[in-house]
Amino acid sequence: QLPREVLKNLDELGQRVRIARIRRRLSTEDLAQACGIGRRTLYRIENGDPGISLGTFMSVLWKLALLDSIRGVADPDT
Repeated sequence: QLPREVLKNLDELGQRVRIARIRRRLSTEDLAQACGIGRRTLYRIENGDPGISLGTFMSVLWKLALLDSIRGVADPDT
C-alpha cells in the first residue's frame, strides 16, 4: 500500500499530463502511438496509476515537451 500523499501526487501529475495533451490538441491515440505505448497505458498514466514504469512516463513527458520540467526532481543539491 502506497502512502496517501504519494497516490494524491500521482493523481495530480496524471491530470497535468492529460491537460497538456488536450492543450496540444493530441488525441490519446496520437500520443500513445508517438510514445510507442497503448491507449490503455496512457489512460493509466492520466489516472495516476502507480504501476507505470518511469521510462514510459518520461517518454510521454518527452513527447509533450515537458521532460525539462522534471530536472529538479530528486536533485541532491536541493
